This record gives sequence, structure tokens and C-alpha cells, in this order.
Amino acid sequence: MLQAKEFKKAEQAFAELYKDHTKNTSEQALFVWLKSQYYYHQQQWFGFNEQLSVAYLLRAKLPTNIQYLVAKSALQWYSFKGDFNLAYNAIYALDNIEGKQFSEENKLATIKQIDDLLARTPQINSQINVSKDKLSYLSLSRGSIKTEGASDVSKLQIRCADQVIDLEASESVNYVIDEQSRRCGLLVKSANPAEIKVKQTGYAIVNSKYDAS
Repeated sequence: MLQAKEFKKAEQAFAELYKDHTKNTSEQALFVWLKSQYYYHQQQWFGFNEQLSVAYLLRAKLPTNIQYLVAKSALQWYSFKGDFNLAYNAIYALDNIEGKQFSEENKLATIKQIDDLLARTPQINSQINVSKDKLSYLSLSRGSIKTEGASDVSKLQIRCADQVIDLEASESVNYVIDEQSRRCGLLVKSANPAEIKVKQTGYAIVNSKYDAS
């Protein structure tokens, strides 16, 4: 149905799948992976990102071949978005799928591609779409952060593996993360829906030589 662009029929099929075939985590993982493809075929990137992210988190519950497709799609998507932390993570995910071979040569070549892409991307522009009273999280790749549009949020935090920094919410926020910090992200919560623009510049706080898990 998706390949034939029969999206109305696909919607009905998804409703039936959701009702009858999301009884356990494996079925739920397969459902969100298929739903990500529904959004992908319509180029609805916000929905695709949401569903792919959940499928990626639940990938271990999927059959080997689908788990590989999910990790490969995640690698391509996170690379495109400039989310290099998760891109490196996806490489290691591809390398750790039981029953699927990802050669050392392919692994090193893929790491080099992401290394080169990170080096060629001195500025990363992102947008956080915050739903009412829900937490949203953006993983960070560079250490100098500037946000726009966060004046009304109730929580604005940078969370790293080694520290948590509370930021004062305002229309424009600037912060430089300690260069030694790793696995950092920006956490946002708002009482009302919000769209926050984030610009990352400066030194990279992510690289292929550390554990991206």
C-alpha cells in the first residue's frame, strides 16, 4: 500500500494493526517501524523522526533483518539531521546485531564518513517541537549552543554524562559546554506547545573514539 501510495488504505490497515497486533513489545516495535515508513513515503519528516526513534530504541525486539533496516535507516537519518552522537551510536548498533555481519572494513569506512561529515558541518541548525507538558530532548554534537524562542518554557537543561546544567529560560540563550563533556543533550519542557530553534557551533563534543551508547 505504501509503495503504491495508497495512504488511505494504509491508514485503515494501521488502525487494524494497532488494535489487534500491538500486544507485546515486539509487535509494538514492528508497528512503529512500519508507521515510520508510512510517514517516509509521504515525506512527513516530523512523524518519520518520531516513529523511527521509537523503532530504533526497541530494535532488539525486531527480527534480525528488520533490526538491520532500522539501524541503517537511523544512521542515514541522524547523519542527515546532524545528530552525530546518534549517528555514531547507529554504527555500533549495526555492528552488534546478532546473526548479521557488519564487517570491520565497512564499520571503519562508515565511521570515517561520519567523521568527515562532522568536520564539514561547523554549524548545526535544529528545531525542537515541544508538546504541551511533555519533555523533549535533542542530543548535541557541538559545544557552543544558542537557542531562540525558549522564553516561556518551564525547564531548559543541558544534560551530559558527567553533569546537568540548568539554564534560565529566555528568548535567546547562549551556553558553552565544557570541552571534556560527552553524551550531552538539551532537555526542554513547556506548559504550552513551543518551537525552539537551536544553533550548535564550536568544537565537537562527540567523536568516533568514545562509547556512543
